[in-house]
Parts: sequence; C-alpha cells; structure tokens
Amino acid sequence: MDYIALYRKWRSQRFSEVVGQDHIVRALSNAIKMGWISHAYLFSGPRGTGKTTIARIFAKSLNCVNGPTVDPCNICDQCISIQQGNSLDVVELDAASNRGIDEIRSLREQTRFVPIGGRYRVFIIDEAHMLTQEAFNALLKTLEEPPPGIIFILATTDPQKIPPTITSRCLRFDFRRIPDELIRKRLEEVAIGENIPYEDSSLEILSRYADGSLRDALAYMEEAILYGGGSLKVREVIECLGVPSYMQIKDFLLAIYRGDLDKGLEVIDDVMGGGVEPKIFIDNVISALKDMALLPDEKSEIRWSLEEISRCISLLEDLSLKLRWYNFPKLVLEVGLIKLISNFKRAVVVSEVRKADVPVVEFSTDFDKIKDLWSLFLDTVKRESIRLHAILRECFPSSFTDNTLIIGIRAGFSFHYEYLSKQENKRVLEKILSSLLKKDVKIDFIMEEGKGDKLKSTANKIAEMFNGSIIATESKKEEKDNEDGNG
Repeated sequence: MDYIALYRKWRSQRFSEVVGQDHIVRALSNAIKMGWISHAYLFSGPRGTGKTTIARIFAKSLNCVNGPTVDPCNICDQCISIQQGNSLDVVELDAASNRGIDEIRSLREQTRFVPIGGRYRVFIIDEAHMLTQEAFNALLKTLEEPPPGIIFILATTDPQKIPPTITSRCLRFDFRRIPDELIRKRLEEVAIGENIPYEDSSLEILSRYADGSLRDALAYMEEAILYGGGSLKVREVIECLGVPSYMQIKDFLLAIYRGDLDKGLEVIDDVMGGGVEPKIFIDNVISALKDMALLPDEKSEIRWSLEEISRCISLLEDLSLKLRWYNFPKLVLEVGLIKLISNFKRAVVVSEVRKADVPVVEFSTDFDKIKDLWSLFLDTVKRESIRLHAILRECFPSSFTDNTLIIGIRAGFSFHYEYLSKQENKRVLEKILSSLLKKDVKIDFIMEEGKGDKLKSTANKIAEMFNGSIIATESKKEEKDNEDGNG
C-alpha cells in the first residue's frame, strides 16, 4: 500500500476529533440537530486550522445513511466516498488554480442536478479569495438562491478579499489558531499511534514552531522523524527545523542582562553556525520574553521588570525589521546585541572586600531610562496638552542630577523657556514624568547660549582674569569708515 502523509492519515473524521475549533463544532452540531441547514457558509482562518476538514465532516454528517447526524458512521458508501474524495455529491474546487469565470459557470451548471446518493450536494470552494471579480459575479445569483439540496462552503485564508456581496449571503465561521498545548497533545497521539519514540521537549518545539497550524505541525513532525531515523529527539528536531535551542535563548538573554558582550557574541556565532535564520532566532527570543512576562519564574536569574521586558521586546522587534533590509544579518545581530546591552546596563556590583583607597563609582541608569522614554513622555504630554507638547518637542533632555531632570531649550527660544517655566506647566510635566519613572522627580529648564552670548561670557572671563573691564567697542567696518571720514 502506498505511503500516506501523516497530516492526511491523521485527518479528523468526526466532529469529536477536531482540535481547537470547539466553537465551530458546537454551532454546526446544533445546526444539524435543529435542522437549520444554511445554503452557504464561509469558513475563514489561518492555514492548517481545519477549514476543509470540517467542511468534509459536515458533508458526511448531512449525507450519512444514519443522518443527518453529528456523528457520521464512516462505514457507509456515502461516508467512505466523501472521505476518499470521489463522492459525486461533494464537489471540491481549488480556486487558486480554477479562478476564472468559465470554471464557475461549469460549477453553476452542476447545481442543476439533484443529489445522486445523498440528501445534499455540497460544493466546497477552497482558497475562495483567489476567484476573479467576474467569477464572483457569476457565482452571486446561484449563491443567493441555489436550487433545493445545494450547499456552498467557501474556505479562505484571506476573507478581506471576498466581496461583501458574497460574504453577506453566507453564514460565516472564523477559525482560530490552535493553541500550542492542543497541538502538542495531538502530536503525542500521533507518535503513540505510529510507534515513534519521542522526547517530550521535541513535541513542544514542534507545536511552538507550527504557529497554530496543526497541518504544519504534522508536516514538521514527519520531516523530523525522517531526519532522526524513526525517532523524535530534541537535538535532531532543532537541527532539522533550524530553530534555536532553549539554552541558546537563555544564554543570549543572560548575556544582555549581565552586560556580557563576549558571551552574547558567542551565542550569535553558535546560532548562525547551526543554520538558524536570524529572524527565527529573534522571534524565539521575543517569545521567551513574552513567557517571562506572563509566567514569571522565581528561580530565573533574570530579574527584569515588566517595563524592562517590554523595552527589550520593542528593541528586538526593531532589530527584526532591520534584518529585512541588510545583506549581513550576523553584523545586524551583533550591533543589535551591543545596543541591547547598552540599554540594560546594571549598577556596578562592588565586592565587600576592597582597598580603602579605591573610590567606588556607582552607575545610574535614570538618565538613560529618561532618554529611552522621551518619545513616550512626549506622547503622554500630547494627550494632556497639545500646546504644551508642541513647545516641548523642540526641547531635549540635557541631564539628570539630584532627582531633577534638566530640559534643554535651544538658543533664542525665549518664549519656550518662559512658557515651560510657569509653575502650572512644570507641575503637569513633573506629574507625567514621575508616573513613567514610578518615582517623584523635579523638572527644570536651561537655555542654550547663542553665539553672541558665548562671546560675551568669554570676554567677561578674560576681563576678570586680568582685573580689567569691558568697554564698548565698534566693529572693524565702523572704525574703517571713521578713519576714511577723518582722512
């Protein structure tokens, strides 16, 4: 007997076997029990989530000799023919390769024939969004008023491309991405059913990598089994899929947390040497950070706050976008690592035993944090006062000392200085900044010196050095004019 791919061999044949789409199974089961069978359905959702599978089960439930029933027997002629894909009462059309008006006209002609052996003729149009506008127009009238015993099921991964005139005539069901845990459970059932030795962590890697698609998970599983010679081991699954290991992700995050650039570069070399795509590596690191935020581990060495985790995710997302535009992904990762470490410098830890004459310098991250939060600070000010935001965006954070932020104002912007220095405006800004930093801070302003101001300040310092004074001077041009006039 010819070999059958796992995703085909283990395709659900009953509603009770469907994974992760309980809301749709329940609705269709109730429709069968109540006899409320619509003439047209729209199944939309990501690939590999069960759209075509549920369409076939629905067709079997309606045409089974024991039906209509929510539990088709799978042994009668109707069930077997539908399951094997050769039923005359269930017509499947791949709209990706049959998208023109001629194919739809041919399908429309078939609707004139009554069911041959079952109760309904079911037309399943897969990838329906690929149909041309003319094909949709040809389908519209038949879809609105089909002959008795005719049911249309349109399956699509892109419902936005279905014309509203079509959507409004269908009963729509939105399929969801299948949770990793349910995919893992199904993979375990398949591994046991196929007598495949497996390691638990290998199934977790496969289910996470599938990104909510059970069909993809089964395809990856089959590939990993062949790569491993009939078994599923963590290391072989990682090598087969080209995904980073848990230890690589952990070591990378620890390198950022500790500011250990050498270790971080070592992880990048290891990841790239293992053939892992840089974007996949970054996506897995972001996923680990998400788990760290939602499911904190008290034993973890990394003690980041939610704000720090959020900032790290944001920087990694920017890094992921840059990978699309540069031809040297390893260089992008290395530069990104340097930026991440510089943004997460920890306070210097000084040993209790040290020489008395060695001064202890503590590193403060408050000003770095303020610079990172400056855009968010401006956005928050804008929600409070548009005018205050318009003036403040011309300024910049200058320094942070004694719990006071000094905001710089460009030379000559005296109006900005006077407006921002008003007590009521300072109070608003201090309140917003304190809420972002989660500590009470003060704000003060300083105006940059212009060119003339700097010359005057320098002249005053020179005069003070030589116990002199500044006298009024005239420009060289005026002196020359006076000399010419006297001459």
